[in-house]
Amino acid sequence: MNPDQQRNVELTQSDAPAPIAVARARRDITTSEYRALDATAAQSTSTATKRAYIADWRRFTTWARNRGLTELPATPDVIGVYLNETAQIRNGAGAFAYTVSTLTRWLSAINQAHIAAGYRRPGDDQRLTHIMTGIRRSRGSHRQRRMAPLLTDDIRHIVETMDYSTWPEAVAAFRDAAAILLGFAGAFRRSELAELTVGDIAFDRADGLHIRVHRSKTDQEGKGLVKAIPYGRSPITCGPCAFQRWLSLLNAAETGTRANVMASVDANDPSWHVCRGRSPGYPVDDRPLFRPVTKSGSVGDTPLSDHSINQLVKSRAAAIGFDPTLFGGHSLRSGFVTEAFRRGQDSRTIRKQTGHRSDSMLDIYDRDNAPMHNNAAQNLGL
Repeated sequence: MNPDQQRNVELTQSDAPAPIAVARARRDITTSEYRALDATAAQSTSTATKRAYIADWRRFTTWARNRGLTELPATPDVIGVYLNETAQIRNGAGAFAYTVSTLTRWLSAINQAHIAAGYRRPGDDQRLTHIMTGIRRSRGSHRQRRMAPLLTDDIRHIVETMDYSTWPEAVAAFRDAAAILLGFAGAFRRSELAELTVGDIAFDRADGLHIRVHRSKTDQEGKGLVKAIPYGRSPITCGPCAFQRWLSLLNAAETGTRANVMASVDANDPSWHVCRGRSPGYPVDDRPLFRPVTKSGSVGDTPLSDHSINQLVKSRAAAIGFDPTLFGGHSLRSGFVTEAFRRGQDSRTIRKQTGHRSDSMLDIYDRDNAPMHNNAAQNLGL
């Protein structure tokens, strides 16, 4: 160090404030502080993922105990045998019983259990990485089964053939029409539909409906997304109309007797538009939008589960002659993407509605469900 540098160091040291004396002894983090940290960290994972991890961990521990193996901490070899063994299981139809994504989630659950217990992530071991890679490659020719898409003509057929006049079937019909039309036009995941409240939906004079999605599969931090549902040409396939009809039934069910609900059913003529002239803005209303409807026409207070949304779509698809095993809640979202590609929409405009972060998932829909989109085979002149 030259003399100038030495003087600069001395000057800096002399100008620096004297260290502040520590008035109290250092301490460890208290139990309450640890609990607060745990509570905050727990928010990093969605409730649905936590439930899945708990079930996945229980499955692994049962498997290990039945074989006399240690589950915590589990060696990479034990986990490897578990994953490799279950990866070979096939169902009655001869297909693999568990997808690669399911096996990957199982490994994530095992990792999380070890971290929570203070152990290192076993999934970081290179042997497990090689095992998972081998499973993926062995499945290369076995494509994951996906729900078939419901396209615009299918959606129209479903809602046009529902019974909107017979009591009590009409109550479920108005609910299902709203769920299916909003789910399709909004490219909703079934979990997103299940979590909607009345207060998440606002009428807009120009657009139709604006629907707030507070949290989704690809938005675990809750940044949110607003989806627009346009006015429909036909009253029976108009999403805003379907929402308004179902909302009127909800209000009648909560504020009146069965006679009020029946009167609301009679007044809800699906051949007329009821979407115009509504007050804009989001109402302050945290009531669940989609709820159970009993066979007697009573409307429940709790929200439908995502499983119930799935069964709703299967049931309505079966009612028009479709095989219900091929369709489900995801058929609405995949149908939106497929129909949009077939109508010449680009991936950017599609992602604006779906909320996908990249085109990778859209490419799968495009390849599997709309293979003629931008296909040179259309211009061969045959």
